[in-house]
Amino acid sequence: MALQQTCPSKIIHCILPAGSANDLVERLRQEHGLACVISHHARGGGISTKKGEKAFRYIECDVVTLLAPAARADELFEFVYRAAGIDQRHTGMVLMESCLIAGTTIADIEAATPNPENKTDGAGET
Repeated sequence: MALQQTCPSKIIHCILPAGSANDLVERLRQEHGLACVISHHARGGGISTKKGEKAFRYIECDVVTLLAPAARADELFEFVYRAAGIDQRHTGMVLMESCLIAGTTIADIEAATPNPENKTDGAGET
């Protein structure tokens, strides 16, 4: 049986223009002491209606994800929002969500593991 419980942390994702994640990651580490910050480059596509025409467009971006202590999550969310320039048009998006821990207890592992003392000898006897 898997045990699922709420984690005392929040996950914050920030989608930024390509090439701008490194500065944000460094500021989070230096100014806020966060060690659980990662970034990666991504590409996606969608329908653009620029200039009144519908066209499929690809866009490249950087994604920064951090694990924030729940007590500081709102503060860090606001920092990311401002530091990444999300308060300006066409600069990205920031999202925050609860974190779940999915795990297994020792009792679950022991219950699922065969006990070597109860093995049969091949003749059907225990």
